Amino acid sequence: MAKVMILCGKVAAGKTTFAQQYSDDQQTVILSIDDLAIRLQDHCQGPQALQALERNIRAYDCLLMQQLINKGMNCILDHGHWSRESRKEVIQFCKAHKINYELIWLRCPKWIRLQRLQKRNETLVKKHEKGYLIDQEKLERFDQWFEELTEEEKSHTRCLYFDEKSGKLIEKKL
Repeated sequence: MAKVMILCGKVAAGKTTFAQQYSDDQQTVILSIDDLAIRLQDHCQGPQALQALERNIRAYDCLLMQQLINKGMNCILDHGHWSRESRKEVIQFCKAHKINYELIWLRCPKWIRLQRLQKRNETLVKKHEKGYLIDQEKLERFDQWFEELTEEEKSHTRCLYFDEKSGKLIEKKL
């Protein structure tokens, strides 16, 4: 049975990398909010504009997700889902349309996330690619926007944590 994996986590926690690796192995379609947002807006226009854009993309991706699921294809929503409301909205959509889903929370130490962002920023500049440059100040701001999962959410969530020793994602009990 096809399912949707709803990814949540802070910036540079490994959501996109996880989605790419999983989709390569499982023939899964990735619906990425970052990819679409960057194509629609090439610079950040503030939190309200970003939230409005994300709501519109999320609504559109839910429609695409439903079409994919109806065709028997798995998909990953690589959205971050920083707010409880965004997680709730997608989960309610899945329940209303009888879509099998799994909420996955990716977590990673901040110092590793900073290293990842530095590398990503350097690549964006070097290759002249479209994307948001995120420095430590922006990371701090974005981290404040992430709403921790509630106890209710945690009871239905798989948590993957980046293990510093092995360099791999490991499942962690919440």
